[in-house]
Amino acid sequence: MVSLSWTAAAGLGGSNYAVTESTQGATGPWVTVGNVSTQSPTAFGMTSLAPNASDWWQVTPNGLFSSTSNVVEANQSVLATLSYTLPSSTSAQFNWTNAATYGGLLSFVAYDLYERANGSSPMLVASVASVGTLSYTVTGLTAGAGYSFYLTTVDCLGCGGAAPVQSGTGSNTVTFGTALPLLGSLSAARAAVDVGQPDLFTCDPSGGSSPYTFAWDYGNGTRLAGSGSVSHAYAVAGAATVTCYVKDAAATVASASTSVLVNLPPSARATANLTRADVGQSIGFDCVTTNGTAPYLPLYTWTFGDGSGGQAAVPTTSHTFLASGHLSATCLATDAAATTASASVSVTISPALDVSVVTASARVAPGFPLNFTAVATNGSGSYTSFAWTFGPAGGSATGAAVRYAFSQSGSADIAAVAVTDSNGAVARSTMSLNVTPISVSVENPPTTATTGRTVTFSAVASGGAGGPYTYLWSFGDGASGTGVSVAHSYASAKTYHPTLVVTDRLGANSSAPVPSLAVAAPPPLVPTWIIGVLIALVVAVLLLILIVRRRRAASDRLRSEAPWAPPTAPKRSILGAKVCPGCGASNVPIRTTCEVCGTDLPSRARG
Repeated sequence: MVSLSWTAAAGLGGSNYAVTESTQGATGPWVTVGNVSTQSPTAFGMTSLAPNASDWWQVTPNGLFSSTSNVVEANQSVLATLSYTLPSSTSAQFNWTNAATYGGLLSFVAYDLYERANGSSPMLVASVASVGTLSYTVTGLTAGAGYSFYLTTVDCLGCGGAAPVQSGTGSNTVTFGTALPLLGSLSAARAAVDVGQPDLFTCDPSGGSSPYTFAWDYGNGTRLAGSGSVSHAYAVAGAATVTCYVKDAAATVASASTSVLVNLPPSARATANLTRADVGQSIGFDCVTTNGTAPYLPLYTWTFGDGSGGQAAVPTTSHTFLASGHLSATCLATDAAATTASASVSVTISPALDVSVVTASARVAPGFPLNFTAVATNGSGSYTSFAWTFGPAGGSATGAAVRYAFSQSGSADIAAVAVTDSNGAVARSTMSLNVTPISVSVENPPTTATTGRTVTFSAVASGGAGGPYTYLWSFGDGASGTGVSVAHSYASAKTYHPTLVVTDRLGANSSAPVPSLAVAAPPPLVPTWIIGVLIALVVAVLLLILIVRRRRAASDRLRSEAPWAPPTAPKRSILGAKVCPGCGASNVPIRTTCEVCGTDLPSRARG
């Protein structure tokens, strides 16, 4: 057995390793003997190696930017040597050696001592579980009988893991007592191997007299000297017969043969049901193997070039890539002889397909058609179909740009589109819409009016696609107006029927009822009796004004006469004041009687 270990180099593109062996030197030729499916620091063990042989090992990461490791030479330990002494005629003390080293995946199990009495089948007589105990005494032997003893060192590969493998290596055989006929038995570590893969053959002699020598014929008629355990690799496929020749100290020769099947090296071919796909799209892979030594299960290992991979119990698997780019999926198939074949298939992964729904408004009036556009991105870049569904009425359409009108009102409808690209990937998107009719409320509409007098119309709209809304008023007399609030006056007295049409921001419209408007002529502004009173008042005012004007003219005349008083008149002042003849008081010229005594003042005619 051998146990190898290594540490993964940083930045490796692969996630597993191929383990290769050379029996001829550090430069090869190399034969793949196994595969390890983890990238972390790991280990590998191999059984059925030849004792006292040299082998060279290296590991190669499978993946992008990988390089082969350094080469390690491993020298296998020699077989255990068994010796004995006879303390008495019925006992034997056995001593042995063990040159094996343990560590890594290798551990010691036991020393098993086997006995053959008088040519019978081997029987286990002792199992020593301590690696440091190298002796054992057998008692109860029959004096004069013939005995053969040999020791098997049992070791374990991976005993701390899930699938441990035990292997026993036999020592030389010692005999004593009555001589037994020389016999030989031959065993092969594997009944089937691949071309170029070594198999371990063990020749176990019994009887005769030690020491023994060995010769081997691997099926070509040529005998080669060797030890009791040898390793041999075949260069040609087919069935081979291996013969072991054992000679004892008396030059007696015995032989034993076994057959081994040599298969062509395994080959693999990787296939994919899609060579172009999108991120998130599953691809099916198949690893088709030929030749090699069956069965392959469960040693199919995949790496996908995106840092993921693992073993599969069957040659088929599927994988969903999470990164885009030109990637390579590699299959490693390991047959029953631990030979690995690899194959790769290239795939092109596009970014994940995406689609969104674009329209002018998420609100619309029933029956008004909206334009919908599917905007697809990523994927293969080539889109083969656009399928639309409109709910809840169940309408459908195809194409990147479609036009659809929802018939139901007052509902939350959905526009959904599914786009398919040339890789077969499908992306979906939905959009919710609120379909409600345009609602119009005419506020405090006038129902009566008079000719020539202004009336005001007002309204408030909601629903549909929303504002800004356009308000178009028809007043019923041929005139019209626009706006939320409008003013209008009617020229003729009659009953009119105004109307209102409201249009939302997308162009959907709705008519709103406006109450009829009765227009009448205006009543007289002032009653007749009020007019008569007003005329009388006007006449009175005019008369009053005339009287005042006459008195003012008389006063002005008196004033103009005052300066004409004779200077010899002692009762006249120079200012023209009238002097009362009764009391002599001065009076304003416009007076006719004295303000003091009431006597008549002299007039101009009298003065």
